[in-house]
Amino acid sequence: MSAEVECQLCHQPVRSTVARARRIGSRCWRKLRPDQRASITALTRRGWSLGPNEARAALNRPAPAAPDQLALNGEGTRMARRTDRQIALGAPTRIQRSRTKGWRAPAGALYVGRGSRWGNPYVVTQLGQEHAVIDSRTTGVIFSSDSEPKARRVACTWYRAWLSSQPGLLAAVRRQLGGHDLMCWCPLPEPGDPDHCHAAVLLEHANDQEKTRA
Repeated sequence: MSAEVECQLCHQPVRSTVARARRIGSRCWRKLRPDQRASITALTRRGWSLGPNEARAALNRPAPAAPDQLALNGEGTRMARRTDRQIALGAPTRIQRSRTKGWRAPAGALYVGRGSRWGNPYVVTQLGQEHAVIDSRTTGVIFSSDSEPKARRVACTWYRAWLSSQPGLLAAVRRQLGGHDLMCWCPLPEPGDPDHCHAAVLLEHANDQEKTRA
């Protein structure tokens, strides 16, 4: 007798061969977004039977969720260089690090915040009623605003320009961060909004295949 397989969304047993392979029951399957279904289907068509982590990772692709759609915040595993199987799960993404009890970083994710080699030297901090951008190397204020999102955007813009002027660091970014999810403490953007975080800039450079081949 084969081992019982449960749906990764409702955790009820699934019995059909197709549902067992994708680890999603038929009722939950109908509630998924089209891109989520495509990720799962791309894997199962290749003859793979998904493990629990792979099913969760395929579902955990960032996209606006409609009220009748299910999403799952789970752990996905990606190694330094993606295989065909990992590519089917979607591109690496940014993860907000958490101090919540029981929270664990997804396997293969790398921390790129301050204290690491990849940290942003342009720090957003609150000075009185203003949100300031400070160059941590000189402690000088380079921008201030009453809007924190605007300050984060400026810090990200300065970081992008600074990183582009560091060819050695850029080469290391592509060599060491490509294919990994990246973690920092910045809050995640709302669906559809731009991500004003230096980790998003690192993701762009780390996974720019055209520049990596150059």
